[in-house]
Formats: sequence, C-alpha cells, structure tokens
Amino acid sequence: MDPTFAAGRNAPLANFTNIQVMDAPVIPPAGALGDALNTGVIRNTSSTVMQNSPLEQYGAVTAGDYSRPGDPVKQFSIGVVDETAGDLTPSNSNFSSQRSRSNTPSTVSVGIPSVYFPSAASYGSFELLVPQELAKNVGMESLFSDEDSNVPFSIRSAWIPNERTSAALRALADSVPASDFLGADQITNVGVFSDRLFANPAFDLALKLVGTIPQSLLAISPDVMIGNNDVRSLVAQGFYSSAANVSAKLLGLIDQGFHRSGNSSRHTPESLKIWQLRIASLFMLQQYEQASKELEPFGDLDNPDLYLEFHRASFGDASSGSMVPSQLRLLHACLPAKLGNPKNSLERLFSSRNKIEALLNNALDGRLPAGVAQGNSHQFHSYWQEQRAKTLYQIVAVGITSENFEVAISTIKLLQKLLPSKAELLWHQCGLLYCHIGSYRLGRICFGKADSFSSGTLQNYSVLARKAILMLCEHSPVHALEIYKEMHQRFPHDAPAANGVAVGYFYSGRMSESMAFLEDLVFNKPKVFLTEQSIANLVGLYELQSIQVRQRKLRLLSLICQHIPDGAFVRQLRLTET
Repeated sequence: MDPTFAAGRNAPLANFTNIQVMDAPVIPPAGALGDALNTGVIRNTSSTVMQNSPLEQYGAVTAGDYSRPGDPVKQFSIGVVDETAGDLTPSNSNFSSQRSRSNTPSTVSVGIPSVYFPSAASYGSFELLVPQELAKNVGMESLFSDEDSNVPFSIRSAWIPNERTSAALRALADSVPASDFLGADQITNVGVFSDRLFANPAFDLALKLVGTIPQSLLAISPDVMIGNNDVRSLVAQGFYSSAANVSAKLLGLIDQGFHRSGNSSRHTPESLKIWQLRIASLFMLQQYEQASKELEPFGDLDNPDLYLEFHRASFGDASSGSMVPSQLRLLHACLPAKLGNPKNSLERLFSSRNKIEALLNNALDGRLPAGVAQGNSHQFHSYWQEQRAKTLYQIVAVGITSENFEVAISTIKLLQKLLPSKAELLWHQCGLLYCHIGSYRLGRICFGKADSFSSGTLQNYSVLARKAILMLCEHSPVHALEIYKEMHQRFPHDAPAANGVAVGYFYSGRMSESMAFLEDLVFNKPKVFLTEQSIANLVGLYELQSIQVRQRKLRLLSLICQHIPDGAFVRQLRLTET
C-alpha cells in the first residue's frame, strides 16, 4: 500500500481535525532565535479562498510602491508562476484560479501547513500561517509588553486626532467652556462590565472531575504579584485570570470599576495602561464579549478627554498628545475580528496605519509633534516605524484568519519592502500562504527565495523545515518524517520538531508510534514538550484510538495543572463533566 495514503485509509482525514505540528526554532545558539522560522500545523480542512475587496477599499498602500500622500500608487497584483523564468511575475490572476490549478489529489483532503502559536492557546484556536518571528508581533504578547517604556512619553503619545476632537481641543486651548463645544458622546465614561472573578480553568476542571487539584510545580507563584497588585508581572508570567481580577480592583480604586460605566472619571496614562493590560487579559481568556462591552465607551479611542491637552490643569499647558497606549489601539482594532467582523478590524487597522504614515511623513518634513525635541527625531522615526510594522503584522493576521489572502499577501509584500532585513522570514510567510491556498509551485518558489536569504546558526533548521512543509503538501509524509527526524536529532530540545516527527508518523499510517513517541516526550520532559501543539496532537490521537480516552485526558489535565500557568491549553482537552 502506498504509504502516502496509509493514514487516510487507517484513520479518515475527514474526522481528524486536531493533529497539528508547529515547527519553530530551537533556542540553543545565543541570539539565533530571532532569525528562526516555523513550518506549520497540519489541518485536514481545505481552505476556501474568499474573494474580498482589494486593499484600496481600506485606503491601503499596496506593495508595489509605498508612496507618500499625493504620490501615485502602483498596484502590485498577486503573482503566478512564470515557468520559463522560474519566478513570480505580476498577474491579474485571482486566488480562485490559483486554487483550481493546484495539483492536490482530490481523493485526499489535506490542509496545508499553517503555524499555530503556543501563546495563543489561552484564547482558543487562533491559527495563523505566521512563523514564530512574526508571532512575536502578531500574537497577543506583543500587546502586553512594556518594551517601549524607555521611549519618551512625548514620542509615544504622538497622534493625529480626528477633526471633531481637534476642534474641541483648539476650543479648550482658547478657554472656551467645555459645555459649549463638547457633546455627551465625546466624554469617555468607562467601567468594568462584570464583577465576575476569573479562576484557573484547569484547576476548576480538575476539582470538578477528580475532586482534587494537583500541586503546581511552577517555579513562580502569582500570590506575591496579586498581593502587590502587580498586573504587569501577572500578565508577563501568563497568569491572565489573576491579572483580570487585579486590574478590576485597581480600576475600582479610580472610579472605573464595576457599575461605574456611564459615570464621569478622570483618565491618566497609568489608568489607560491598566485598561490595556485588562483588555489583553480578557483576550487571552477568550472573553471577547466582555472586552467589547468594556471598550465600547471608549468609542474610537479618540475622544478629547483621552488627550493630555484636555487635562492641562493636571499635566501642564505644554503637555500634548494622546494618552492611549499603542497596544490598546491594536487590541481595539483586532477585537471585531474576534467577534466575527474582520472587515471592521481591517478598517480600524488601516486607519491607524494611515495616521502612523502621516506622523512619519510630517516628521520627514521637519514637523515633529509638540514636545518632541529635534534631537529625538531619530528615536521618533524608529518608534513609529516599529508601530507601523506591528500594525501591518496585525493586518496580515486578520487577513489570514478571515481567509482574505489577497490582503494578507499584499501586506506581506509591503513588509518585504519596508523590512529588507526580514526577507527570509517574509518569503517563508508568503510560501506558507501560497501552499495554504493550493499554489504549491508558488510556495516552492517563495521558499526558494527564503532559502537564498538563510544564513547563520539555524540555516539548516530553516531549510529543512521548508522541505518538510513541501513534502507534506505534496502528500509525501514518509519523506517529511525523515526530515523531521533529522531536525529532532539535531535539535533534541525543540518541541515543534518533535511534533513534526509525531505528525509524520501519523500521516505515514503509524498512529501507535506517533502516540508513543509524543507521550514519552510530554510526560518525561513536560517543561520542554508540554505545548499546545503536543496536547492537541495527543488528544486527537486518543480520540482516534478510542481506548481509555477519558483517563488519558485526565493525565494530561494533571500535567497542565502542574506545569502551565493559569491552566492555558486546557480547552484543547475537550473534557466534559459527564
């Protein structure tokens, strides 16, 4: 029997939705992690490419030319293969035609590799075709960090208010009474939506199912951080339930707690930072509806009382700029996609991108925002170029999750122009996306481009990872398995490579070996191999084998309670109380 189709005959792929593999970089070489790449997640669902509106619908600058306002913008169309040139050439071909050209055998329905974030587990099956380096910018963790805390606030607070807000701030500067120019909808009266306290979901489930909670073996406990009201540290360590609870307590102290929405309160940069951490924690807990309710009074985050100029009595006449953290803007923009409205998310993201571009263009013309010294011009450009890239990364993420691949690929090509130092990473990303829509030739070409930029300690890892992806795409799991085995041998402490071996075994028709291999690693070295991917893979294997499924899942639950902060990944177990 052809081993390529063995897995399909032994365990119909149509019923196998959770065997996943993410190939990510190994950590050993110092400083090499940032250059590493992932391969992907194997899914059995064929992707339907949605024909959405082009980027111009959102006022986007296309990848053909990143022009300044007023300059002509050239359209960069999606490429198809020029088989004589062996390269990508612009074409008006759409994704549907590319999908139809795919040589995927119609007898086997195999999804194409996408990348699954370990960090995304806490907010569900957020599957993105994005390598690990992009994950640092696309994942929610990028919206928690205080890595910009060393940037002067005058730089971080730069923003361009909308016309109505700008008029209100000018009137305020002219000492016009606020009641004469402010509408009720221009005052941001916020509050915590619910007094619900969040708990560790793994502990709750263990208590209900087995009556006891396994003792945590984590090196760090949230108790001290809770006692110190240290929301930042709780979030940084992954204790999102505790962070949500403590943030509600802190907001209550400034009259923005439960039952306070609609009542007036005063905003400060510190209070808005607490809101950022709270909303991010709600994201990670998959509490999107509650996050939406709590963000609703903020409007578009552009009300006059969210600007320093509105509070001159407190911050001084020279103070100006928005108090809203950049991370909160991105959370606000990404929320509609979580609630099933990706179009709204893209509109918000492109609006932010356009304002950032205007800030950068003004600075190039020597018009820095008030409060930013000319000596800080370089730091201003650096900071806002980084914010532009983060915004574009989020556009890629929303485009992928909503299957708007035209937006996703055009934005990646734009990032290639803006970030030439990330050429390997971004060509790798393009390859993943083209493979995902069935254009394996385009994927191979993009991977070849990525290989040409590959260098450094992890060069062999990156090249091997891309070869494995192509083998899986072309239904050659036996060859993919050999590649993953080689990767695992070279990088024995790399969890994604180990997951690749397990998936290779499975698709080669060796399910028992897949389960034994993965269980041995997960239960003997949980600090390294207990990842969202390995949990999802094992659960899928248990359910397929249908032997002692509940008992095996409970063993995994115990392991999660002991080694994973805040019970992340517990949803992957699909355990019920009955």
